Amino acid sequence: MAKTKSFTIEQLQEFQRLSKRLKQIEGWKSEMDDQMAKLERQQRHADEEAAEIQQRMSGEFAELGEVAELFSTSPVPDTALTLEETGYVTKDKKRLLFRKILADYRRANPEAETVSYTEVKNTLDETYKIKTRSITNFFLGILCDYETVGGNRNKAIVLPKE
Repeated sequence: MAKTKSFTIEQLQEFQRLSKRLKQIEGWKSEMDDQMAKLERQQRHADEEAAEIQQRMSGEFAELGEVAELFSTSPVPDTALTLEETGYVTKDKKRLLFRKILADYRRANPEAETVSYTEVKNTLDETYKIKTRSITNFFLGILCDYETVGGNRNKAIVLPKE
């Protein structure tokens, strides 16, 4: 007859805790496997779509590729500029916003050498729904890095050379 080992209550509780934890880990691993399979499918679809787009651009739209600068986008990504509804814009976002406004103005007006304070203020108001009395106060500490021209009534920022 085989002798059975006796366990204490603490050992039984520990065994139960370990069993429960093992099931939890196995569940997590299963979820991770599902997520990894999903991400691999998404990666495959993204690769296929990118290849299809590149094929069309190099074939059907080859002539447009030669003048791609007409369709260039701002060097500052729009996602970086998502402004929260807090009524407060951080200094980093202001710096990005200012660079984007200047880049967009330069792209829309390639021959322009300056952009007026009024134009920047109107862009803030119309495009970004930011109301401010003056861009000097809004972009405090940022405007000083840029050269300005003009007097009190029609001040302008000299657009930086690319």
